Amino acid sequence: YYGLAEGSWKYFAKQWKVDYEWLKGRFKSKELMEAKGNTLSLWKHSVLDESNAKYNGGSPIKALICIGNGVSTVTETHKSKEALDKLDLVVFIDPYVNDSAVITTRNDNMFLLPAASQVENSGSVVNTGRSTQWRSQVVEPLFESRKDQEILFDFAKRLGFYNEFIAGMGKGDNFTWPEDATNEIARTLKAHGLTGVTAERLKKHQENWHLFDSSTLKGRGVTEKEYYGLPWPCWSETHPGSPVLFNTSLPVSQGGMGFRTRFGTQRNGVSLLANEGSAPVGSRIKGGYDEITAKNIEELAGITLTAEEKALVEGTNWKTDTSGILVKYALAAGLTPFGNARARTIVWEFIDNVPKHREPLHSPRTDLVAKYPATKDIPNHFRIDVRYESEQLKEDWAKSYPVNVISGRVVEHMGTGTETRASHYLSELNPEMYGELNPILAGRLGLNDGDMMWLYGTGGGKIKIKCKVSLRVDEKSVFLPQNFSGWWSGEDLTYRYPSGTAPYAMGENSNQVTSYGFD
Repeated sequence: YYGLAEGSWKYFAKQWKVDYEWLKGRFKSKELMEAKGNTLSLWKHSVLDESNAKYNGGSPIKALICIGNGVSTVTETHKSKEALDKLDLVVFIDPYVNDSAVITTRNDNMFLLPAASQVENSGSVVNTGRSTQWRSQVVEPLFESRKDQEILFDFAKRLGFYNEFIAGMGKGDNFTWPEDATNEIARTLKAHGLTGVTAERLKKHQENWHLFDSSTLKGRGVTEKEYYGLPWPCWSETHPGSPVLFNTSLPVSQGGMGFRTRFGTQRNGVSLLANEGSAPVGSRIKGGYDEITAKNIEELAGITLTAEEKALVEGTNWKTDTSGILVKYALAAGLTPFGNARARTIVWEFIDNVPKHREPLHSPRTDLVAKYPATKDIPNHFRIDVRYESEQLKEDWAKSYPVNVISGRVVEHMGTGTETRASHYLSELNPEMYGELNPILAGRLGLNDGDMMWLYGTGGGKIKIKCKVSLRVDEKSVFLPQNFSGWWSGEDLTYRYPSGTAPYAMGENSNQVTSYGFD
């Protein structure tokens, strides 16, 4: 929500207590500083395709530091392997051996740093319901493992910016971890409404779990008038949190809100603000209004700022005002700090303003490609020239690849399975990789249940897996679990794991045969 413009960088520099010019000096150019970066799905193409270097300061990506991320959950793992092999430096930080460290065949400049697990560390974690929970350390890190922050602190020291790295926490050198880190996030990320999500309040919730309703999240006793985990937006340190987004049946001070004024107040002469009568209960304004700023707070909230208050908020809006004055007066007037607008269903920045069907780039239905074609190729899409139309029209994909590949998760494993496949119990429940085929398709291909089969992908990858005959898939598709690794195109990679670290369940990675194509 803050963006990458100069004003956003200056705001963060102020919050981090570092000099903006120093921050700018960390980049090759101001233009690069304010440009969008790579995405998790596209980074490999900044390594492999040197024509993309022009978007990256004139150089391909040369190093990768991967902290707890499953690289092999992204499509075209064989391309990720090529990128990992080509990089100058690769670092994996994980409690378990990241399977991508085994996939690559590089022989030097790759480091595996053992990280502490969640029970060996403490701090705040957020769920998809926007609630934050405090967790306490149970045991000291085992063996050689180290806590994430200790690894990052060491990096910062060795790279020469440790003092700047910690400047925003507490009083710099004299900081308390993880409390001051959580409070720095709360203080800084006002655009998400995290101001009220402080370490002190989260600890209070942890100490009183029994007082919260598990369905409504409402608290009782000492946590009365608060929702568990202070689901954002939580506008201030007295706000209860917002368990349901865009709920106008509650006052803003109790978790209510309208839709965010995020895309201006009008478009082509049509108002984007909420209609009269569509506002949270208790709002001073019964219809729509713009986001709260120093310029409009007096008019919208019906108040007069003192000279001192005006000086403190001058030139700011609700998400950059470090004094909290704008949010305080907005809540008092029943106003949502981010404004009150209409829900947006037409996205004018997108190629398709209204979503419509487009056939996959490698569709097995050639007849539908002409009717629902891909978009034009997009240059500099997150620093990559991404192929859409040219890839779809490159050949008649359905002739060479008539079977539709569907990949997905299985109940027993998570992500790449790096952690869950290291569990005896979970590995026993789901021990091996397979491809699920309808009996009609299996019969057409001459396959029986339990046979080994080769599956080839549109990008050149291939895997050798067991055939599992099932009525759960249609006769034109094959289902592949995405949670396996440890085999590579028919080769057992167990020997590449450090001694004693190989998972109990191993198998081919499905993303070796998934196709090129990115949002």
